[in-house]
Amino acid sequence: MNPLIRLALKLASLPIFDMTRDYAIVRRFQEWAAKREEIPPDFILLDEEILSSDGSHTIPVRLFANKEGIKKGTVLFIHGGGYALGNVDTYTPVCLQLAKVTGYTVLSVDYRLAPEYPFPEGLNDCLEVLRFLLHEDTGQYRPLTIMGDSAGGNLATVACRRIKEEGWPLPDQQVLIYPAVGWDYSEASVYPSMHEKADDFGLTRKKLQEYYDLYIPEGMDPKNPDIAPVMAEDLSGLPQALVITAEHDPLRDEGEHYAKRLQEAGVPVTLHRFLDVPHGFLTYERPFSDAVDRLYAVVYAFLRGKSRE
Repeated sequence: MNPLIRLALKLASLPIFDMTRDYAIVRRFQEWAAKREEIPPDFILLDEEILSSDGSHTIPVRLFANKEGIKKGTVLFIHGGGYALGNVDTYTPVCLQLAKVTGYTVLSVDYRLAPEYPFPEGLNDCLEVLRFLLHEDTGQYRPLTIMGDSAGGNLATVACRRIKEEGWPLPDQQVLIYPAVGWDYSEASVYPSMHEKADDFGLTRKKLQEYYDLYIPEGMDPKNPDIAPVMAEDLSGLPQALVITAEHDPLRDEGEHYAKRLQEAGVPVTLHRFLDVPHGFLTYERPFSDAVDRLYAVVYAFLRGKSRE
């Protein structure tokens, strides 16, 4: 890794913020810094709302689609951010590029965030949107891919398992980008990357624990498979999966362990580890633009297996 990038990541790892106390400050900074993406003339961006099944609230969604109506499929995208950060604005560049590269229509979910809405509220919002797509499905959303990065990867794969248990038809595939799928972010973690990459690569073990302190209600068992999907007893019958991990990421090994568990359950899995990059590199235009381009290429190659081309 370039020494200047390595230094920048080390500085970003300093314990300047305590997320359990300063999450609102970080949110405001992210929203201020979010790039105002210019929408190409051949694309449309639509903001809609889906009413929750109990009528208590609406769930904002943002749709990215080609104006010409060329539709290879649908991606339901669930953003990362430790369950406490991020929204459709901060992820608009990612979703727009995803729509450009793949030709799929992309639907980004603005789920409710912790700590104001701890587990399971954000998960419930993602489930509501997925059920809406499946309930309305007459083939127009197929092939349907559910995709998420980091905490979004957790929510995506948990939603798949929950939908299966409820007896709904499943999405065609799942794409999990450096997903958070474990439960132990202490010094006792069994995953080597949680020690080797714990302190100097942007996302630290300390930050992970703070995010989970915001997300998990007091008294809740963190081994609950709706929180830690790697703990689920039965992963069989889930959609085929692309799991992407990052070399310099404390979550690397738990993501790869989850991929192995899916394989052992009979789920077709493609595992791809990106070298020399940290957690979150998808959202970095620079200095990881080459890796980001390769990530989109890997995702597109995976999606083409179910494409209408």
